[in-house]
Amino acid sequence: MALVLCLETATKLCSVALCRDGALLAEREAEEDRHVHGEYLNVFVDEVLKEAGLSPKELEAVAVGIGPGSYTGLRIGLSAAKGFCYALDIPILGIGTLETLVQAVRAQEPDLPPDVLLHPMIDARRMEVFTAAYKPDGSLLEPVAAVVLDGT
Repeated sequence: MALVLCLETATKLCSVALCRDGALLAEREAEEDRHVHGEYLNVFVDEVLKEAGLSPKELEAVAVGIGPGSYTGLRIGLSAAKGFCYALDIPILGIGTLETLVQAVRAQEPDLPPDVLLHPMIDARRMEVFTAAYKPDGSLLEPVAAVVLDGT
């Protein structure tokens, strides 16, 4: 049974989840206009472990969002993940943030028509978004890029 700590800090949403074999055991999230990842991340990790009645020593891996997204948010999440993995001698799993959004859509809509394209977007500020194109099966069609939204 794989016990995985999941961290996502690429956007304004700071999210921590604890999963065993794909089943959600506990989660915490906070979203504010200012980035609060440094304040909440370790508190959330402690809370999800306590809620599940588990200790950090029982973790078997840490999954962490690798962007694209906020540079500072990514540094906070990746640093925390690396610290846990180094201290516990467990693997770290990097997961693309846009890919995570696509998989969430696929879980909600498993029967997407084959001609549908998925274009997840993350605000990159200054009228830019990070985006990519995915097929309904989740495979990448166009790579991640920063795209300027010009109103057309």
